[in-house]
Amino acid sequence: MRSHTACFLAALLAVAGLTSGLLADVAAQPPPAAAQPAPTPQAQPATAPADAATQTPAETPTKVDMVDTTKERANLLAMLNEKKLDWYQKIRALAVGPMTDGSQKDYDEAEKQLLDIKDPNALEPMAIALYTKYTRWRSSFLKAVTQYAQAKDDFAQKLAVTYLSDIAVNDDSATLRGKARAALLSPETPRIPDRLRQTLVTSPDSSVRTRAAELLADLKDKAAIARMIEFLTTEEYRLKGVEIETRYVQMDVRGTNAGVPTFTTVPIQAATPGGGIATANVMLPQVHATTVNTTVSAPAGFKITPDYEMVIVRHPGILTQLERLSGKNFGYDKEAWRQWLAAQRSPEEKGLNNVDWSTK
Repeated sequence: MRSHTACFLAALLAVAGLTSGLLADVAAQPPPAAAQPAPTPQAQPATAPADAATQTPAETPTKVDMVDTTKERANLLAMLNEKKLDWYQKIRALAVGPMTDGSQKDYDEAEKQLLDIKDPNALEPMAIALYTKYTRWRSSFLKAVTQYAQAKDDFAQKLAVTYLSDIAVNDDSATLRGKARAALLSPETPRIPDRLRQTLVTSPDSSVRTRAAELLADLKDKAAIARMIEFLTTEEYRLKGVEIETRYVQMDVRGTNAGVPTFTTVPIQAATPGGGIATANVMLPQVHATTVNTTVSAPAGFKITPDYEMVIVRHPGILTQLERLSGKNFGYDKEAWRQWLAAQRSPEEKGLNNVDWSTK
């Protein structure tokens, strides 16, 4: 459950330094990557998504979790001004108090207090305090963000739509993704598709890109067509196989092993000068020798070399949304799509391609 939370915190860290002027420019053009909320990674959908308003006992926050959560957000808190920090402390008091230890009635009352907050300065602290691995807290945050997105305050509206866009395509809970999607498609929510366009071209997860494409098609964002064309197919590395090289050490053993000597009495005879024969007994040693001549082999480690291949992956989900948005069907032929798109440009737009933009 940490994946979406950690990356949403990265998003908050990036957004924390934005001024009201920068926020006002979000709809006009995407800000530099360092100034944008980082995309929340694709979370695996549950096989049976639970209602966002409920959570299992295993998801219930503990006091230890509260401490860890605070440490995790230390960098974000350091960037808050005095007014925002004051809001964070108030919202966190609700979270670790009645939203953790209280009854359902206490939780509902705390959530009502949360939704009564209208100050734009409270939106970012609210995200830091509530967007965690706990589904109920994220559900309450989603309700509050929806209110901000549909309010008439430009300062908070664009940031709230950015949060909604991330939740709609990245959150672990299918229920919360659906509610965020519904909020984005509501007539009361301003159409600011910049974040979805960015997710479409930056997310490494194909399912997240497909969700972004579907939302952009629902929003009838024609400007997203060019991006969808480029992601109809992608080049990806796939593991083809693994080569395992096993290494051995061989030793040649050569030698002779001599046993314990034994003595045997052997009679000997010799001629004497007088023409006789002398007989005597002598002790002669006998040694049993064993010759060793062998080879010993022992394992000496192994080397694993993965074998990858480049493959072209088709994304039918994006093709479906591209067909919806354009009313055309050129399949996965990117060049045909590009030619069609170029033909749709106005004479003024086509003329821009012939302008020399270089500076002398």
